[in-house]
Amino acid sequence: MSELATTGAHGRIVRNADGSRSLIRPWYIGPSDKARYVQHLEYVDLAAARGAAGAGFTTTEARDAATNAWLLCQSNPAFLAHEYAEIGLLGGGTRRFDDWTPGQRQLYRQIQIQRAAGKPVRCIILKARREGVSTLCELLAFWRTAFFERANALIAAHEDDAATTCFEMFKLFYERLPASIQPQVERFNEREILFDNPKIGDRKSNPGLGSRIRTRTVALGGGSKEKQGKGRSQTIHFLHPTEAAFWAEPGKFWGGISQCVADVAETYILMESTANGFGWFADQWFDAAKGWELVRNHERGTNDWICTNPRLSKSDMVPVFLSWLSEPRY
Repeated sequence: MSELATTGAHGRIVRNADGSRSLIRPWYIGPSDKARYVQHLEYVDLAAARGAAGAGFTTTEARDAATNAWLLCQSNPAFLAHEYAEIGLLGGGTRRFDDWTPGQRQLYRQIQIQRAAGKPVRCIILKARREGVSTLCELLAFWRTAFFERANALIAAHEDDAATTCFEMFKLFYERLPASIQPQVERFNEREILFDNPKIGDRKSNPGLGSRIRTRTVALGGGSKEKQGKGRSQTIHFLHPTEAAFWAEPGKFWGGISQCVADVAETYILMESTANGFGWFADQWFDAAKGWELVRNHERGTNDWICTNPRLSKSDMVPVFLSWLSEPRY
């Protein structure tokens, strides 16, 4: 049975009384992905039927299922998360990354709005703790490099422990991917993950992606010398500054690293932090958040973060405010 067709729990195809079929589509599957998602569910049903008969996929079916799953993952990072990614639990163990918090959905929605408009994705996120923001950002960094050629991601953390946590997430994302859609790996350690053919002599006939993820702690005092770094040596397509309010010497680091991200579509800057008084991150946030307000939606009983005057903002970053009021666990 194909390892690619053992999921699909979030959607299904049902047969109607007239013999026609209808798709029950999960929230993250839009019109552009509908046809491939239906194919994915058909492979799920086929795998179940074959498994019940003690059989498996043919070579052609396995190849086609892998191609379909890979294309869905490439076009839709939420599909990747819900179908294949796993995350660690605070109490130990792991689970599928398929139960998103309100904060994760709000951030993902804003990212998709910018992507759909063909814009570079630029978000500055002021968050409460335990909303899963860093987890979603790391999933997106993994997606942007593990399914695209020549893509570079940089995770800029405020301390060594945070950089190590990010690496553990990437390791779990990779290990839980079906082998048939895992990218080739040349290097996999806490400082760098390089998705490339480890056999240099074979790269002409069987090239790898040539994509990488690097983690760095920020500036003096932020971590060990081995893990510190300016990160300015190459073009960056995905930049995740995490807990930026706690960085040492943020202005010095940001002035160089932000220039490495081209101002084109499918580049990402997702800067996030919990609050830490006034300082560099607070200044960045207030510049971006001018003209935005938290408004009570009495009809839905929610607190909605909305733009009331787009001309007031002094930043190209879209502010995303993730209040603890929206998180059921608080």
